[in-house]
Amino acid sequence: LAGDAASFVDPVTAEGIYYALKSGRDAAFAILNSGPGKTAADIYKSVIEGGILRELRAAWKIAKPLYAFPTMGYRIFHNCRLIREMHFQVMLGMASYSDLLGELKRMARGIFRPVS
Repeated sequence: LAGDAASFVDPVTAEGIYYALKSGRDAAFAILNSGPGKTAADIYKSVIEGGILRELRAAWKIAKPLYAFPTMGYRIFHNCRLIREMHFQVMLGMASYSDLLGELKRMARGIFRPVS
């Protein structure tokens, strides 16, 4: 309940179980490490900010154009094996949306490089 109540949902896949479990684990960590001068809420906020929220922000940067331009998004995922494999690694927890976003930005710089 602690994790699911936070309503963290992956904006790319609309999946929420992973973030429910992770935020629940983060809440337990915050409670166990709280004490005088360190409230569980402050610890939780810090852990969430550096973990889940950072990833969800990166995922939103990927999701917005995918949903705004679904045909383009489909073509990118369909035609680019590297992006498909990286997203699969994200789903397995072996890579992050921040990693995937960095790769997409790198690829876009190559596509939109000025011609001299």
